[in-house]
Amino acid sequence: CRRILSKSFTEFYDLASKNVVRSRVVSSPSGILYVFLACPHGEDRKYRISELGLRCFVIRGLNPKYKTVIGIATEQYKTRKGFSLDAIYLHKETWTSEDQTRLEDIQKKFGYFTNPIQSKAHEDEYPNY
Repeated sequence: CRRILSKSFTEFYDLASKNVVRSRVVSSPSGILYVFLACPHGEDRKYRISELGLRCFVIRGLNPKYKTVIGIATEQYKTRKGFSLDAIYLHKETWTSEDQTRLEDIQKKFGYFTNPIQSKAHEDEYPNY
């Protein structure tokens, strides 16, 4: 699980720094969804945190079998620039019709995860010799 998350985040961070992607979702074998978000330097952190929260909410609703979502946000990589991290933990057992309406409104307004590119990855947790 840690190896998959580490590799996924590293690949995501590289692509985000090249402006190829802004966000990525990774599911773990432990039943948790992870949302990664990288924003340009200078973007207001309060907006980044808000976007991360909305993305976590949307991805929870799009994946009913997952009850827990962890979001991690940072800046896109820039040489000799520092960075900050923000994290969100969302655990929601039940999904209501009001939640579904809110999800649809968020997607309509911001387009979060409306046309995701999906791929599967496998990584051995321990080296195979």
